[in-house]
Amino acid sequence: MLFALGLGIIEGVLIDEDAEKSVPVITAMSAIFSLALSMPSLAVHTRRLHDIDKSGWWVLLWFMPIIGWIPLFVWLIKLGTTGPNRFGADPKEDV
Repeated sequence: MLFALGLGIIEGVLIDEDAEKSVPVITAMSAIFSLALSMPSLAVHTRRLHDIDKSGWWVLLWFMPIIGWIPLFVWLIKLGTTGPNRFGADPKEDV
């Protein structure tokens, strides 16, 4: 998050309204950063859904604004299932 904030500040400083050549390069840096973080984010969300015995495909609800976010938010803050489920052992059992 700090890197994204820093990148936003750099973009704000470096983008000049008269210099159209600098705009695509700077916005490409943001796009690459967002793309680089999207895969780990999907993996973490899928793992969390597996902890509550839900399929990882439910993560696609993120692409449904508001309507999809509500159940995902509720599921992501919910405690995981106790004991093993169909996706494997309970990660908290070893603790």
